[in-house]
Amino acid sequence: MEWLRNPSNEHRGTDLYRNISLLSIVGHGGMGKTTLLQHVYNDEITKEFGCKMWACVSNNFDVKKVIADMLESLNKKERPRLETLDALQYCLRTEIMSQKFLLVLDDIWEEDEKDKSKWEDVLAPLSSGGFGSKILVTTRTESIALMFAKVIKKKKEIVQLEGLEEDECLELINSHAFAGVENPPDDHESLRVIARDIVKKLSRSPLAAKVIGGVLNENLDARHWRTVLESNLLGQNSIHSILRLSYIVLPNHLRNCFTFCCMFPEDHRFDKDDLVRMWIALGFIQPSQEMTMEDIGGRYFDVLVKKVLFDKFEIKFYSNKVVGYYYKMHDLIHESASRFFAHVCGKVVDHEESSLKISETIRHLSVLNAKPNILRKIEKLKHLHSLFLFYKDFNDQDLCSELIEVLKSSRSLRLLYICVDQVELKMILEEIENLIHL
Repeated sequence: MEWLRNPSNEHRGTDLYRNISLLSIVGHGGMGKTTLLQHVYNDEITKEFGCKMWACVSNNFDVKKVIADMLESLNKKERPRLETLDALQYCLRTEIMSQKFLLVLDDIWEEDEKDKSKWEDVLAPLSSGGFGSKILVTTRTESIALMFAKVIKKKKEIVQLEGLEEDECLELINSHAFAGVENPPDDHESLRVIARDIVKKLSRSPLAAKVIGGVLNENLDARHWRTVLESNLLGQNSIHSILRLSYIVLPNHLRNCFTFCCMFPEDHRFDKDDLVRMWIALGFIQPSQEMTMEDIGGRYFDVLVKKVLFDKFEIKFYSNKVVGYYYKMHDLIHESASRFFAHVCGKVVDHEESSLKISETIRHLSVLNAKPNILRKIEKLKHLHSLFLFYKDFNDQDLCSELIEVLKSSRSLRLLYICVDQVELKMILEEIENLIHL
């Protein structure tokens, strides 16, 4: 807050970014970097900025997408459908011209040389902003903070997040462990003692405290809590093993639903109703005479939210009126769950060689920028229940014939999602009739 109030932290030179100050928030995954900046971003103090922008970056980021996200958050309307980088840069430069802006770039991972030039493309239009403009960055590594400072020629300024004090961590775990319990009676005192011991194993991580609180909440029984305390996974003192514990204890029907969600890309915005329809298609919902499948699926989803496996966000428009909600998986949960469930669920990105090593037991697969060589590998996967294909365009004859082969061989598919960028899919291939479970 002090840094935001300060008009400028450096002497105004003649360089391109002389009107802008930069601060990086550095800390391990799950330490609360994003949460901290959400509080700052929504605080009264930020009203003095004429423009406010927030963009989630994450892995394998795309320059055009980051700029489009910035424009979308600036105008509170659907992201512009501009195809060229020049058009997007011009649009952003015009929007913030001489305006004092606040920009949050959340969750930056990559730092090799090619990314430095990508960031130069993202940040170039910001040089038109007014004096006192600020950029806040969250990242897990100090080297990325240094790379950013070099791009806009500033000295490196960082705030290091070290996690919660033990008492704060205990308060957080209890708030989730006893959620929905009215006035916990004295007999929960023994549970609170166990909670104090559990906290010592959570590496001061707020995310770990919330997730393990959700695990404890399902059974307010001392035996269950001691089992969690004595778990080998908790004993490894690693955030990934702590999170793994929360997936292992999920009952089968919820685990199936959650596993499927790992197929979506990081930072994906989940729509609850959409997701429930997919779960129904995949046969994950246990039917009941009293409730519809949609209502049961909705309850499943609410349990996963309560267990902090999904976070809930408001959708607001011009009037600041809430018009709906969307959900996201914390990037660390997405990362560790994707590894844990890699034998069931996978993502293939065209330029990642490692992602071509697909397990033959895989049930759910999404392919970003599907190309013929990748589709040929998919033909061999006989157990696929869901397949998501994302295309840049669909004019390639080889692509079409390979897709026909996939439809002939993937007889177990229950869910097929084909998304084509830029062009409309004019027809459905007749080979789809082979998919009798679809």
